[in-house]
Amino acid sequence: MKNKNSDIIIFSHEHKKKFTTEQIAINHSLSYIISGRMTLQLNDKKLDFETGDVLIVRKNELIKAVKYPAENGEAFRCINIYLTDEILQTYSSQNRIVSQEKYTGNSVLNLSKNKFIAAYF
Repeated sequence: MKNKNSDIIIFSHEHKKKFTTEQIAINHSLSYIISGRMTLQLNDKKLDFETGDVLIVRKNELIKAVKYPAENGEAFRCINIYLTDEILQTYSSQNRIVSQEKYTGNSVLNLSKNKFIAAYF
């Protein structure tokens, strides 16, 4: 029997500049850039992230990523944690979080300045 949570944490490691095709984010994701930098192209904007940045991407967003190694030659490395609907619903239920109105803000948020999130990594 396959563990249904086996692919929720992904480690990305790229030695060379890597372009990805446009993809739809099927889950919300929390990402921590360990080294290097990354550019995300969304429909209407281009966002740049660097070593130490923590970002969250809303699901169902069309995104194209470009990953760059660090200037000192260190490979691009990033940890991605996919927050599936099941995980979020379980967390919400266990912590008695009541659903509020739907979030309508930015589809990608840089959480690097949030002390709680930064301490997680």
